[in-house]
Amino acid sequence: MKSKIRVSNFMRTNVLATNSNTTVQEAAKTMDENNVSSLLIEDEGKITGIVTERDISMARYVFDTASRSTVKEIMTSPVVSIDPDSSILDAAELMDRKQIHKIPVIKDGKLAGIISATDLVMLFSTFEKEELEKKFGYLIDKNTD
Repeated sequence: MKSKIRVSNFMRTNVLATNSNTTVQEAAKTMDENNVSSLLIEDEGKITGIVTERDISMARYVFDTASRSTVKEIMTSPVVSIDPDSSILDAAELMDRKQIHKIPVIKDGKLAGIISATDLVMLFSTFEKEELEKKFGYLIDKNTD
């Protein structure tokens, strides 16, 4: 049975993007200042890549000149994306199949949001808890004083 819960219901819409000529150092600063773990790379109105904290950490380790290196050199491209009308299970399966943790949500060729593995884990754990309470709530002692 497929989930009827759509990606659009749980995606984050406050997504930061930069262009591929941004330095790794500038990207790291932007991510830190905005408390995000990834930046989408957008060139000429199209999402061309994604760069994550892990990519930046690796770049700092590999490149002695991370301040001059650009995100184009370290970004993941092409980007795997998903439609906002896809189910959250489709998103989870895509992440598992492609071994990725974040998926940009694209609608009509435009960036609509992003959904992450963390978002899905939190969502699934909430549903699991609610399901367990529905099925086995009678076994839980409500008087724990």
